[in-house]
Amino acid sequence: MSRVIRAVASMVLLLLFARPSFAATIERSRYLMGTSLSLTLVGDDPAALETAATRAYEEVARIEGSLSNWKPESEVSRLNAAGGRETRLGDDLFRVVDRGLDWARETDGAFDPAIDPLV
Repeated sequence: MSRVIRAVASMVLLLLFARPSFAATIERSRYLMGTSLSLTLVGDDPAALETAATRAYEEVARIEGSLSNWKPESEVSRLNAAGGRETRLGDDLFRVVDRGLDWARETDGAFDPAIDPLV
């Protein structure tokens, strides 16, 4: 066997045995943003994984509370109810609306962020 083949084989074996092994895997699923949101977290500390999953779901729920178009208390619903009157937007919604308007300009209107009422 050539030295190159032996070296490559040795490196492959080293990588296979040196890869980290994780003690815990957690899988969670919740209904958020109108769909099932599933997480799979892998790591050494099950408690830290649970904390990370909880924080991830809390952040998605926070964003949903602002950007949902089917929750009457959301910021998007309040913006839609304003009927074109000047309305103060939170940072998340402002970024989404601003980027949506950018896309509308970049696509010459092929993307229309205001299409939802017609759908």
